[in-house]
Amino acid sequence: MKMFSRVLPAAVLAVALAPRAASAQPAPAPSAQPSLAPAQPSPAQPSSDESPAAPPQPVRKPEDDVHERLRQLEQRVDESEKSAALDRIQWGGEYRTIISAFKYHGPSPDGARGADGQPIIVDRSNPEQWLHRVRLNLRAEPLENLRFTARLTMFKRFGSNTATPFPQDSSETRIPRDNGVRFERAWLEWFVTPWLALSVGRISYTDGAPSELRENRKQPDATWGQQMVDGEYDTADVTVRLGEHALVRGFYASWAFPRQDDLFSNFLFLNSGTDNLRILGTNVDFKADAAGKLFLQLGAYHVPEFRPFSVPIPSPRPAPNPTNAPAPFNGGYLFPSSLPDSLGSYTNLSFLLTWKDIGAAGLDLFASGAVGFLNPNDKGIAYPLGPNGEAVPLLALASADADEHTTFFAFTGMRYTLPFGEAVAPKLGFEFNHGSRYMISFTSPTSNLTNKLGNRGEAYEGYIIQPINERLFMRFSYSYIDTRYSGGFFGPSAKFVPAFGGTAPAVDQHLHTLSLVLNATF
Repeated sequence: MKMFSRVLPAAVLAVALAPRAASAQPAPAPSAQPSLAPAQPSPAQPSSDESPAAPPQPVRKPEDDVHERLRQLEQRVDESEKSAALDRIQWGGEYRTIISAFKYHGPSPDGARGADGQPIIVDRSNPEQWLHRVRLNLRAEPLENLRFTARLTMFKRFGSNTATPFPQDSSETRIPRDNGVRFERAWLEWFVTPWLALSVGRISYTDGAPSELRENRKQPDATWGQQMVDGEYDTADVTVRLGEHALVRGFYASWAFPRQDDLFSNFLFLNSGTDNLRILGTNVDFKADAAGKLFLQLGAYHVPEFRPFSVPIPSPRPAPNPTNAPAPFNGGYLFPSSLPDSLGSYTNLSFLLTWKDIGAAGLDLFASGAVGFLNPNDKGIAYPLGPNGEAVPLLALASADADEHTTFFAFTGMRYTLPFGEAVAPKLGFEFNHGSRYMISFTSPTSNLTNKLGNRGEAYEGYIIQPINERLFMRFSYSYIDTRYSGGFFGPSAKFVPAFGGTAPAVDQHLHTLSLVLNATF
């Protein structure tokens, strides 16, 4: 209404001057052509002598005109405010179809073991797997210093809505499920000053650098490099900009363990008895232009208390299953009977260096690595494995049964844009990564359904990207993942059950993958 109070005097003045302006106008000139019709009443109308007198017209008062003009002005203001609000909301999206084929050699997927307690080795193949993924991106800036960012994702197989029985929160949208959409990202950013920002929510930790090379993007899709993390995580972040070319970022994560026996949601405020798993981390980013575009990220994070998860394991004595119910309803899994408060601690230090368009020749290079320091204790997750169902400790933090607690990770690669085709020039890429025996990884599967960055061993991938136009591209890739040791945060400790081979037993496992991707952005 303050706006209306300012425009009211102007509107009244316009009404007052309107009659004078009208009287100042010259009278219209008479028609140059005389009328050819006779001056007589139309047969369809009564004569002027017979027509009734016209009802008197209401006299419009000046204030009526003012009210009408105010109404029109209010309508225009509402439309303007609505348009401005919509301008502060941006929508975008992506659609991807993936066709893949797999050839696997390694331990049986059902966890079957032979009489010697060792995994049974099998050969399996999947010659045709169709998937598709939809992403809807939202960014809203209600104020200049306030921004909300979100991404909704659907990822499923063609003709199936079957999901992993026990999906992890860090990969809710990175494993095939049904056709429902889920929030892969949703976080709020408050720019306190031009150099200080606070962020909280499900922040972008997926598809960070250097994935933009393989995904045919100009920029990484996340601020944290893949040498640190590649998954969906809820955190609180603080970002401090040190200048045009450097910034420091810190994060804090606190994972809750709610009660599993609260069937009717009466005790939502209580946890399962296990304290939160907390992670503190930081990274420093540097950017420079030196015969190309240089980017350096130094990172670190620390897990002071590695809390145990409720991890189901294949039962050595499966229950009878006369109805042939599928897992996990077939009685073939055991759940923990007791969980220790902590399994130890972990610290990780990492770096990432990317150098794009070196010498304006279309060559992009990257190298990254990490070193980890495990500090396991002597505790383990217990299961009812005793002769009479007694609790027996089994799973411990990786390297709990070893003398070496230092881990290593390396990830390097390149991409070359061929010197023809301009905007649709083909791009050739190659990537290699290595993980040591007890490496800890906070990564998750990609749209190819594989997680090469979490592999304890070596992985090789070559690809060719063919842009169709600025919104559509195709990518054909081949990858070979050679797994030397089984993965995971926890493993069966040889101190508890020697027959399983330790927290990261050696395995004979490899996977070949062929994949064709069609990706469109809008």
